[in-house]
Amino acid sequence: MFPTTVRLGRAYRSAAPNDGGVCAAVLIAIVLVAVPIVVVAMEISHRSRILELENLLTRKIVVPVYEAKDGDIVHVQGQAEAMVFDEPFGVRVAAATLERRTEYCQWQEMRTTSCDRCEKDGQKPYDCNCVTRISYLKSWLPYRVPSLFFDQPGSHHNPQYDPFPSKKILGTVRVDGILLGRVLANLRAKWRDVSWTLGGVDPRYVRWPRSIRFEPLGALVERRGSGFVYAGNGYFFKAYQQSTAERLTRLFVQYLEGSLLDWQFGDLVPSCAAGDIRISYRVQDPGELSVLGPLPLDDGIAHAGRHAPDVMVATEATHARWTVAWSRLFLVLWAFPASILFGAALGKNINVPLSVLGLVPLFLAATWTILWGVSPPTLLLSIFGVLAAAAATRVAAPNAKHRGGSPRAVWRMLARWANISTSRRHKEVH
Repeated sequence: MFPTTVRLGRAYRSAAPNDGGVCAAVLIAIVLVAVPIVVVAMEISHRSRILELENLLTRKIVVPVYEAKDGDIVHVQGQAEAMVFDEPFGVRVAAATLERRTEYCQWQEMRTTSCDRCEKDGQKPYDCNCVTRISYLKSWLPYRVPSLFFDQPGSHHNPQYDPFPSKKILGTVRVDGILLGRVLANLRAKWRDVSWTLGGVDPRYVRWPRSIRFEPLGALVERRGSGFVYAGNGYFFKAYQQSTAERLTRLFVQYLEGSLLDWQFGDLVPSCAAGDIRISYRVQDPGELSVLGPLPLDDGIAHAGRHAPDVMVATEATHARWTVAWSRLFLVLWAFPASILFGAALGKNINVPLSVLGLVPLFLAATWTILWGVSPPTLLLSIFGVLAAAAATRVAAPNAKHRGGSPRAVWRMLARWANISTSRRHKEVH
């Protein structure tokens, strides 16, 4: 809709590269602690989901549906009669669900540092004569960016105006005469973008992608005070209006930071203004639906098309397994830095691959034992993890830098990852 705008900010010179600081080291430590917590939470969620699916499959399905009472498990499938609204924008579409996607025109600050390589008295080469250049990029983003701590917040101010945030709207849907409830929030169906054209005709010469749904412009009913206008290509647009006080404040801040007369070529390129908002929509609009769950169908599973109950449960179980598999992959990635820190605490150069092969199975075996109980797979996993961890510590050689091992050695490793200078590492420790 609008091209991206690029502006150049100030440049700063320093004798050595700026380190990440203590906050960066603390942030790394927080991430290392948070990953296993998130993995455990995902495992708990996975267990709950599997038990819910087993409950759906083992309970009796009441047939016919009209004889079922609240709480009874029913299986409904057939043609979907659906309609969904977003009243502030006059949007009315025959679909099961409608997603409003809000985007904000915002500045982003980027910093790049370049250094020379220097040598002194035959010592190891080091970075010196560093230059940090700041640039700004203005584009459409699905989130707002606080600009208060930018290097030049006056010239690159991001209004935090957000009258209509992104939202998923559930429609009124009937299948085989049964009104569906909030089970639609769990609907598994393809998404299609929505665009409004004259007569609802596809205006493209090359009709790709095919996942766009075209609606007639006449289907847009009166918009009730939203202030947005339909700009075409599926977008509703609203320009940001600055108040007089905000405009004067910005000019004063620009004067203080020295950017009041900083005009650049990027300012001449037509683009959106920071604070502008655009909104687009996409829908799930399957012709047929299958639903399995307890009446009044505020919970359960819903799939596009006609499917038997066992097929629907199997599909959901597959999705649940893939979701938890991704968290386990992050656990493997987490185990590498965790193993290095473990070696630093011991004062040894630990064999990282062997340590990972020990740490991950032990962690998963302990979690699964707590959640599911003792089983042959968890016992085998525990034995494998213990053997791998023992082998990793046995072959580890002493580390001269972390001799003896201690919490200080762990801190120095975190400080190195955070790019804190050597002098500050020791200063912070003492």
